[in-house]
Amino acid sequence: MYFAFHFSMEGGSRPYLGYQSKSSSIEGKHTIQLVFSSFNETAETEHPNCNYGADGGAGVSCATRVDIDLNTMYSIHASAKENINGRDIYTGELYNDETNQFIVEIGSFSYPAGQGLFRNSSQDFIEGYISGTEEQTAKVIYGSVEGINEDGDTYTSDSVTVIEDPNDICVFSAKSYPNNSSSLLIRVNEDEYPSNMETVYVKNKLIQDLNGYEAA
Repeated sequence: MYFAFHFSMEGGSRPYLGYQSKSSSIEGKHTIQLVFSSFNETAETEHPNCNYGADGGAGVSCATRVDIDLNTMYSIHASAKENINGRDIYTGELYNDETNQFIVEIGSFSYPAGQGLFRNSSQDFIEGYISGTEEQTAKVIYGSVEGINEDGDTYTSDSVTVIEDPNDICVFSAKSYPNNSSSLLIRVNEDEYPSNMETVYVKNKLIQDLNGYEAA
């Protein structure tokens, strides 16, 4: 499954940031593949975790794998730096949200100057991207989304709302949904922080892995 955050830039580009759940041989741990990608043909990268191309089309795709602790809140940080030598630069990172410890840089890419900062229009989605009959199940708690502007002011969204489910805890099966589609949308309140955010934090907690191991 792909747990993704889809955000908008001032210039109109809409990058994706999130993780794909992978099985792990370490009890109490879980392997995730972090993904940061753009379908904009003007995207450029020199980051070792990134390659050109996105889902068979133009753009840039960045990925790296890490082991995380179940039942621990993590946050994925997307940050923007405007007009560095004529390019706007975007970077994705993973933090342990409970300790604020930096875990790993997912990747970085740039656009020609003009895409700017993050707008306050964003949404999460969960995609069952593996075809076939293999069933994947996972349980996730999504936290709020935070935005920080250039002055360092922090704005926090309301808790996310799960479509067709009143709870923040979601349990779902990939094979129950069409392949290659947004199988379940999880939205954030778009009015709680203004546009022109320099950094956006997305928080979630994995509490059950694909093998059925559930944290205490």
